[in-house]
Amino acid sequence: MIHIAVVDDDPTERARIKECLDYVTKKRKAEFSVTEFGDGEEFLGTYTPCYDLILMDIEMPGMNGLETAKKLRAVDKTVLLMFVTRMARLAVKGYEVDALDFIVKPIDEYGFALKMDRALSRLSASANDNLLLRVDGEFVSIRLGTLQYIETDGHYLVYHTPDGDYREYASLKSAAKRLGGNFVRCNSCYLVNLRFVTGVSRNKVLIAGAELPISRPKKKSFMEALTAFMGGAGETGDGESG
Repeated sequence: MIHIAVVDDDPTERARIKECLDYVTKKRKAEFSVTEFGDGEEFLGTYTPCYDLILMDIEMPGMNGLETAKKLRAVDKTVLLMFVTRMARLAVKGYEVDALDFIVKPIDEYGFALKMDRALSRLSASANDNLLLRVDGEFVSIRLGTLQYIETDGHYLVYHTPDGDYREYASLKSAAKRLGGNFVRCNSCYLVNLRFVTGVSRNKVLIAGAELPISRPKKKSFMEALTAFMGGAGETGDGESG
């Protein structure tokens, strides 16, 4: 399942994008979960890094698409972004916010599908590291890009993703060694995907609607990893100095 956010102030345009996504589903056999937003403020106000792709109108009242994208990049540098616009000359500014491409309105299904091919190819390349889990005697494959965090439950691990939770007999130590990269321990019971962190409040990390404790022994290394991942931009919200 590919999670897409559509940000456009015109409900007719949002409906057209969904029609085009249905066309891509039929032609490419891709499955999409679509969440709609009427403006940039609404989108950013509820944003969590659970999307694979964002389709954003540039010409919106209030905060336009470029301004919204700049604020988005302050909290999520990796999510794929494509602009949708009636004025292609505005889309050239997309390089400033690392936009993958732009789609010109009025949108036609064939042209839209070609643009989506590029996005799907990029998503496939970035998510070809799938994690194979043994769940209830069967093998389940999940994309690393959707894995929010892992927690211990006795001798089992619970893998939390936007599509549901998966439980496997394994140790956190083995999972940490297997994953590496953006996955960092905040204590002895949790392994966190830094991409999904939305804030830190004193000794807790906020991620995917949950508050996970940060242990004193892990705090320094966790905060250093988070700061490095975020590129040193902005405050973490950490209220303690010790």
